[in-house]
Amino acid sequence: MGLMRDAASGVMTGLAGQLVFYRRPKPPKKVAHTTKRLDPNRESVAWGKLIDQIGPPPSDVKWLHVCDRGADDYEVFLRAFLNDCSWVIRTARLNRNVLTVEGQATTIEELLAKTLVASRQRREIPRQEGRAARTAEVAVRFSPLRVPAPRRSNKWIREHTPKQPLAMWVVELTEINPPADAEPLHGVLLTSEEVTSTEQALTIVAHYQKRWGVEEYHKALKTGCHVCCCHVEERQYQTSQRLERVTGLNAGLAMRLLQMRTIAQQTPDLPAEKVVPKKWVRMLATARQKNATGMTIHEFVRLLGGLGGHLGRKRDGAPGWITLWRGLEKLLLLLRGAQLASKRCG
Repeated sequence: MGLMRDAASGVMTGLAGQLVFYRRPKPPKKVAHTTKRLDPNRESVAWGKLIDQIGPPPSDVKWLHVCDRGADDYEVFLRAFLNDCSWVIRTARLNRNVLTVEGQATTIEELLAKTLVASRQRREIPRQEGRAARTAEVAVRFSPLRVPAPRRSNKWIREHTPKQPLAMWVVELTEINPPADAEPLHGVLLTSEEVTSTEQALTIVAHYQKRWGVEEYHKALKTGCHVCCCHVEERQYQTSQRLERVTGLNAGLAMRLLQMRTIAQQTPDLPAEKVVPKKWVRMLATARQKNATGMTIHEFVRLLGGLGGHLGRKRDGAPGWITLWRGLEKLLLLLRGAQLASKRCG
């Protein structure tokens, strides 16, 4: 799934592309790495196919693909390069064979070990399940490198590999003196963007942090499939194509909900009519017995959650995905009823 965000503001603007990938059961025996690369159905192929589906950007626009460890694959890098796109990808293999700028063979791990710390920064680590919030001191390193084509590759890679290795930069954040009971903060990113200063390195880190919106989108989509479809499994669809149609229908709605909730958090005083259709605002105001005039997007999201069952008490917090989906389902049903009622019979 390609979730589009404005790099400066972080605002969700839509879906650039989306593919359905069916994860296969793991084989009973361990498959050799060289065999995996030749498998056309391996999971990393989906990232490259999605980049091809999105295609190259317009002449006056830059597209930066931000991906997690699953996209740490030479074919993904190459497809982004051929589509004239940039990338920030979290590496999964510190033992990846790379070249220094001078052409010496090394690995990412060895290269970083020889790279001096460029800066020390304080980073706020949010609270998560099983982890308390804390302020961490991290060391920032960055270095240029070159990524050659793998020695054992598939036909597509051999046909499209450029003459020169792909030029990239690596950025590493390593926590200094972490608490004894906490997992140290550590992240290594590969990027096509030039990184020659600490400021540029932190910009790459900030780009990667925006990837969390993808996780929120998946939560919204899965909740929508659960709520609006009354348990997809219970529909007893007999073909994958029918399940895909249901998922595709909910994908657009999930994007809309995520967009509304994000804007409500970032700019709560923005008029709701600048984000959602006016008829949505008016119908929701009527259903909740509120005034539509001057309604903000924050108020709209709260009322939508209320339509779905959110009580809105002081300690209840913001509406969750379940109440937002239920509210949206009811709102769309009300709008459909009003549309039918306005039609004249005969």
